[in-house]
Amino acid sequence: MRKISFNELRETQLLILNHLDTFCRENEIRYSLFAGTLLGAIRHGGYIPWDDDIDIVLPRPDYERLLRTCKHSEITFFTRHQPKRYFKPFSRAILKNQGISDPTRYGFHVDVFPVDGTSDNTEVAYEHILSAERMYHAHLLHFGRRLLTPKRLLKRWQKDPDRTKKEKIYDLREMLVIPCFNILQPLIEPILTKKLILQENRYSFGETRHAAMLCDFVHIIYPLDIFLSYTEVEFENRKYMAITNYKTYLEKRYGDYMTPPPPEERIRHQFETEICSQIPKSSTISENYP
Repeated sequence: MRKISFNELRETQLLILNHLDTFCRENEIRYSLFAGTLLGAIRHGGYIPWDDDIDIVLPRPDYERLLRTCKHSEITFFTRHQPKRYFKPFSRAILKNQGISDPTRYGFHVDVFPVDGTSDNTEVAYEHILSAERMYHAHLLHFGRRLLTPKRLLKRWQKDPDRTKKEKIYDLREMLVIPCFNILQPLIEPILTKKLILQENRYSFGETRHAAMLCDFVHIIYPLDIFLSYTEVEFENRKYMAITNYKTYLEKRYGDYMTPPPPEERIRHQFETEICSQIPKSSTISENYP
């Protein structure tokens, strides 16, 4: 086992992003840097100093076309049910042949999100977002979790010795309940998937004047037109695509986005930090990483 360095994680993510950028440009697929990645590009010219992942977003038609047509020699995707135990509502681009059964556990991926159309009626649009969110959470809660074996349970308690009695009871219940859902999965999962697809296709992208990130779990309605025009922005010394009106998106998402949050709110993701495999590295990364 060896420790994963911050630089190594970012180098791999940038390598994947470069492959995605090249494929999308060559095939006229619209995409944009997204969430903290877009914020980092505008405010820092690259990664937010404490951030450790990359997100991109595509209009639903472009998202589906990317997953359908990207037969790339270097990257592949974790997407719904591929592999079988992947139930996240968005996709993850990974490098092929990394020698790791699940590189997403370590952060060696780029998150790929769709943006969908939603109702022009605000009340109906929020109901649409919440309905999709309930379906996504049902998938993740019932089928998207690894079995909590006694060994993993002990490891969890060792890492968090301050867990309360109530939390430990919940852990024990989780260890018993998840196998039951796995047994019932062939019956329940197709029903949930059908309902989820109905929510995603409820409004075609471009059919209305508004859009929403149904799988981002952020309850914000956006003007559709901000996802129709694209420009280039700099991110770690290379140009990538971004929505032209990123100002409207960032203000809706973060408010005063040019002011960094206080130190206690600068949180990294909880990726695992030890691995047994050598990861390919990108030659495009800046040598001035923190």
